[in-house]
Amino acid sequence: MNKPQDNTASHTFKRRGLFCLLSAAFLALSLVSLPGSAGAAESVKPAVAAVVTGGESTGLLKTPRGVFFDEAKSRLYVADSANKRLVSFDTEFKPLAELSSEKFEFPVSVVRDSMGRFYIIDAAKRALVSIDLEKKETAVIVLTGVPAGKETFMPGRLAIDSQNRLYVTDRLNKRILVLTRDGSFVSEITAKHEDFHGFSDVRVDEKNDVYALDTVSGTVYVFDSGGKLLIRFGSRGASPGSFLFPTSLAVDRDGRIYVLDGHAGRISVFNRAGAFQHTIGTKGLKDGEMYSPSYIYIDKRQRLFVVDGQRVQVLEEPSRAGR
Repeated sequence: MNKPQDNTASHTFKRRGLFCLLSAAFLALSLVSLPGSAGAAESVKPAVAAVVTGGESTGLLKTPRGVFFDEAKSRLYVADSANKRLVSFDTEFKPLAELSSEKFEFPVSVVRDSMGRFYIIDAAKRALVSIDLEKKETAVIVLTGVPAGKETFMPGRLAIDSQNRLYVTDRLNKRILVLTRDGSFVSEITAKHEDFHGFSDVRVDEKNDVYALDTVSGTVYVFDSGGKLLIRFGSRGASPGSFLFPTSLAVDRDGRIYVLDGHAGRISVFNRAGAFQHTIGTKGLKDGEMYSPSYIYIDKRQRLFVVDGQRVQVLEEPSRAGR
């Protein structure tokens, strides 16, 4: 008679193998959930400081496209595009005044220089317009010395540096024009990568480094003040750190780069080296959520002004100390 086979060792081995597999799976899940761990996708819920939609004295905003916060006077200025005007708001974000002019029809971007003069991009007239609020003067700036492009000049977004030089995206010609306040050509910034499709947004930091966004390829470019490429990063995709459809970008006083994703309804944050940090917000219609965001601006208090449909949300990112 054959001796019955002893399966004790085999069963013990199987149990130990199963235990190891379960332990490894638990450890992997634990690592994913740890803030700041490799592969972690942390999302920060912003606090809502205000939701700006207009008021009784000025009426509701209609398709706003751009904002600028005047630090000297603590006033918010909104390019209220479809209403063909510029609207100002006080420290509590209540409407103060509105400015309209026959000199512009569809303002989409606004900045202010150190002397208090405002500049806007008029998408309808494809023009750069200056506004002197004190003198109540509005004028179309004639550009001079700008190298001819292959395509029609179509300005989109606008930024200004510490020397009051203006940066205008010329998307069809895939460049950023650097101009003096009177419209004289200084230089142009472009990229020569195969996947480059043109710049859709631009910002300048306190060191005059230039941050630009290519929406089509989902790429962020950072140039020095002379137009030399420092870094580029980004990709298209649904995963954290990539973009579905990035529409705007901004940089804070610490050098962190904020990229607004119009389709994902969130803000992705990167450090100055382009490494992904975390996301802010989720897609939705409630206050603090973003359904169709198109523009982001950061003031010196680190508040995030996000144009989302017919409103401008003023969001505050919770402190990340110790993370």
